Amino acid sequence: MGANHYERGTRYEKAKAKAHRGSHVGGSGNPDYIRGERVGEVKNWNRPVDKPTIQYHAKTHGTNEFVSKNGYTQKAVEYVDRYRPGTNLFHGNKKIR
Repeated sequence: MGANHYERGTRYEKAKAKAHRGSHVGGSGNPDYIRGERVGEVKNWNRPVDKPTIQYHAKTHGTNEFVSKNGYTQKAVEYVDRYRPGTNLFHGNKKIR
């Protein structure tokens, strides 16, 4: 019997936290991982991460690293380039910005 969606998502977050040499925190209202001064958010979505999602996590949680399974919208990349230059965007393990 397979794992439910919640367990699969948590397993993906833990794997990406380990791949980025961070410690998994997770849970409601917490970042997905922390690596020193870097606070990371992992998105295991079947669609690209959009600008409002990046704005929300950057403002409320102080997130400065995003890991996306399916990339980012053009508006999200433009927002990071212009307003959040210290933010890293990863598509899997490949650094986009």
